Amino acid sequence: MLKKYAIINFKGGVGKTTITWLLGSYLHRYRNRKILLVDLDPQMSLTLGLTLNEKGFFHQTYREWLNLRIEKKETIFYLMEHYYKRLQIQKDIRDYIFEIQPNFYLLPSNEKLYFIELMNYERKRFKMFIQIIIEKLNQDFKFDVVLFDCPPNFTNLTYSVFEFIDEILIPCNPDIYAKIGVDLLIFTLKKLISKFDLTKKQYIFYLFLNKARLFLKEFTQETNYFYHQLKLLENNQSDFSIKVLNTYLPERVDIKRSLQNFQFPEEFKDYFDSLSKEINLEP
Repeated sequence: MLKKYAIINFKGGVGKTTITWLLGSYLHRYRNRKILLVDLDPQMSLTLGLTLNEKGFFHQTYREWLNLRIEKKETIFYLMEHYYKRLQIQKDIRDYIFEIQPNFYLLPSNEKLYFIELMNYERKRFKMFIQIIIEKLNQDFKFDVVLFDCPPNFTNLTYSVFEFIDEILIPCNPDIYAKIGVDLLIFTLKKLISKFDLTKKQYIFYLFLNKARLFLKEFTQETNYFYHQLKLLENNQSDFSIKVLNTYLPERVDIKRSLQNFQFPEEFKDYFDSLSKEINLEP
């Protein structure tokens, strides 16, 4: 059965993109899963991280693939425009995804996604968009796991993702702003259900600390404080299931480099062994 997760926090800078890559890379390398990463953020952090070389230019293979997609108007932006007008997708969209490695794929973002939010589109018409394109792709690729790297705000794509998924992975830095981002996300989801006809279901929120600061292999006082602030959310929310994970990711200055060199950092394997078990990604 296809497993699907949104990685999101309405606070930027919490490591959503890096964690999307690390989790996908871990599952592909160590669990032999067929993975699709979906970049829904107009800032394109995941897309650029996976396709730029160290000089800041696109890798040749991706550049040639992207030029052809733009020439044929085969990007997620044009797909959204087409869908909005017809509420169906008739064309073959297999070419819309880029193969990073065998059995490891990316549906790239596009800077034009900014314009989707500026156009006076009726939000409800995008409700089934993500579900339709993923199910259409899955007929051919038979993915095991789809990971959505979501923007740190509410967009038409965020709305559509929430209709499709029910498991949400929320990285939180040990600071007050990350917790505010979680509170805002929960508030927004309630509004979507009441105002935009989002299907009401038992969403599962998996909260975990990213960039946790340690001293002698234990949380610092500050990190421990914010961990317990997150734990309070477990008992204060009746609408959704909120689970604060025991797994955490320690602060590492060079962790983002794994995104550019396509190498999962070996020292993080135990952390992602634990994370995958806690969010039910074990076989």
